[in-house]
Amino acid sequence: MLTIPEIRQALAAAVEAAKAANGTITKASADLRTAADADKPTATAAVTAATKAYDAAHAQARDLADELKRAEESEALSVKSATPRGAPEGTLGAVPATAKSSQELIKSIPARKMIVDIMVAHTKGAIEPDKWLRTTYGDDTADFIKSQQLSSYATGGALSLPDFAQTIIEGLEHMTVVRKMNPQVLSVPGSMIIPRETSAPSGGWMGENNNPTPGTFGFGDIKLDPKRLPIETVISRRLLDVAARGGAAVRNLEGYIVKRLREKTAVNEDAGFLRGAGTEFVPTGIRFQAAAGNVKASSGSTQAQIDADLRAMPLGLTTADIMITEGYWIMSPRTKTFLAGVRNTNGFQIYPSIDEKNTLLGYPIMDTNQVPTNLSGTNTEIMFVNGPSIIIANGSDVEMIVSTEGSYQSGNQHFSLIQRNEMLIHMEMYSDCKLERNQAISVLTGVSY
Repeated sequence: MLTIPEIRQALAAAVEAAKAANGTITKASADLRTAADADKPTATAAVTAATKAYDAAHAQARDLADELKRAEESEALSVKSATPRGAPEGTLGAVPATAKSSQELIKSIPARKMIVDIMVAHTKGAIEPDKWLRTTYGDDTADFIKSQQLSSYATGGALSLPDFAQTIIEGLEHMTVVRKMNPQVLSVPGSMIIPRETSAPSGGWMGENNNPTPGTFGFGDIKLDPKRLPIETVISRRLLDVAARGGAAVRNLEGYIVKRLREKTAVNEDAGFLRGAGTEFVPTGIRFQAAAGNVKASSGSTQAQIDADLRAMPLGLTTADIMITEGYWIMSPRTKTFLAGVRNTNGFQIYPSIDEKNTLLGYPIMDTNQVPTNLSGTNTEIMFVNGPSIIIANGSDVEMIVSTEGSYQSGNQHFSLIQRNEMLIHMEMYSDCKLERNQAISVLTGVSY
């Protein structure tokens, strides 16, 4: 197995080989254009050979780049997963001291506090919170957690944990399509109407003593109306039983819960923010907020038609005087894969940046299954949007409830948490999504690829 430095050296050599082959293709193509008829077969063979050499070198470089990425990720995971040796069974190895100013520690506090509350409730108070914190996370971390003004909301068989819920929301910008696009995020207590500028006075150069031409501002309204989004996940209480006997399992449980809730929240939030129907209980997705003039039908699936359609989409924004500060493509994985494979008559990728940088015409791609591929049969859509023109409204405080003694419904059936030895985590958040101007998005419909 090659080491990381060896992979990097091999990758550099493959890139240089691809560059050299590309130069050979350019020269051979030029020779072909000027070759006499009798020499054209030989010149054509030279172009073909150079193209094959380039494809081979490019494929090798891509494979090595993938191998390097895997090797670097494995090395990073090895460092993160390193644990103290020799901890006797039933005990916990010492936790490395963590600086109290660490931002990562601060972010993890609500989740760790939640786990402590769950364990205390699960063991009917047999576990002492302060002792549990020190045993599980070490003295320094325990003291820092205790110093934070986080509330415990134990009531009966349920725990209400608003502090922990916020850690879920803060992590969504790395998982959702819409929150990744650097939108404006506002916290609103309920429904709110904010003004939207629809027209403004024009300006121009003029002499020192001349009066500017008067104009009028035009305003519309943006109604931010956060909708309720409940998220639930069920976890086996067997995890709690194991954690009660050995604190090491708690840290794993902490990450497990956070990951599951963030994934469920991300999928459901994107579904509403992108293509929500705009009913009483569902947000209007940005797809359906697009100005009518910015929604165009696909002109076809030939190389020229595809390229013309795609280039017209950012132009639709700039024509409406939308300054594209951070443009993004939103499309299905099927469409992204197809576009990455489109090649010209010489076998070259039309959009090589898709594989190399995950960009198309200079703008990042957000591919998501929340863009369906079964519209009017097997068609899909492509969207292009200026991310900062999106406004996300986070509603009132998010609430997290953990229960080990109630029941939950799945379809038409009810299940007892006690009988199934399970724990239910229920979270509710409120949010809405609006475009600052409806010309800030372009939509291509009837896409067959």
